[in-house]
Amino acid sequence: MQLPPEDTHCVIGTTLDKGHSRIDERKVVVTNKLDWLETREEWVGIKSMIEVTSKRICSSQTSCEKRYYISSKDWGPEEAGAAIRSHWSIENHLHWCMDVVFCEDASLANAMHAAENLAMFRRMAQALIQQDVGGTVGIAKRRREAMWDDTCALRILGRLFQMDIKSF
Repeated sequence: MQLPPEDTHCVIGTTLDKGHSRIDERKVVVTNKLDWLETREEWVGIKSMIEVTSKRICSSQTSCEKRYYISSKDWGPEEAGAAIRSHWSIENHLHWCMDVVFCEDASLANAMHAAENLAMFRRMAQALIQQDVGGTVGIAKRRREAMWDDTCALRILGRLFQMDIKSF
């Protein structure tokens, strides 16, 4: 692999978050000058490369990891870091709900299109329940209520006819 020369004009930004009994330190390195990259033609529209180094200190344990991104946009380190964190926040929230509330990881469905079909129904159920609850807190409770009480289930399913199907 070709290492970048010293004149790549890398811009560095750092953030430090404290909370939940841990310290999260992130270092974001961005370069928007990619003339040195021999393989840049392989990525149509590439404009920047980003390296994120995350260091987490929780109690007496420290973990560190690096992640790399390419982008079709020119970024500053603060802007790139915020966009990446925002993306992963959405991803983590959705996957947490699917894993914890709907036990998606425990599903053994793998015949034909069963896994895809069940995933679609889980996401549709989550959207309907979330709309009924008015947020994300209480989805598991409302799901249990719908299982035990037919009027609750019918109220939630009734929302399906009030929604634009394309929103799924």
